[in-house]
Amino acid sequence: MVYTNNGITQIITYLRGGSATEPTHIALGTDNTTPDEEDTALYAEKGRYVIGETSYGDDWIKISIVLPSTSLNGNTLKEFGSFNASTSGTMYSRTINASIVKTSSLEVQYEITLKVTNG
Repeated sequence: MVYTNNGITQIITYLRGGSATEPTHIALGTDNTTPDEEDTALYAEKGRYVIGETSYGDDWIKISIVLPSTSLNGNTLKEFGSFNASTSGTMYSRTINASIVKTSSLEVQYEITLKVTNG
């Protein structure tokens, strides 16, 4: 997983007490281009979904969605990312995954975890 420069800027702005909008959606796509810090969008976005669950610990936060069996059927899902808007917005992170051929017999859960370390 790569956190984008724009996403990192949002996190730093928040930590400095500025106004920043947290990720609210996870987008899914069909491209497997290697993630880069300069990415601002998925390469082939097919759908964007409201984050369904957020959990956290002392040094981490996790966001997730469940893609139901009725969505994106017929697509081979290869990328996902976190965004702070239902369209456009700032992309916080982008990841490629092993190809998932989406069918109506498959429900898929996506999770993104941000862990803060002292280094």
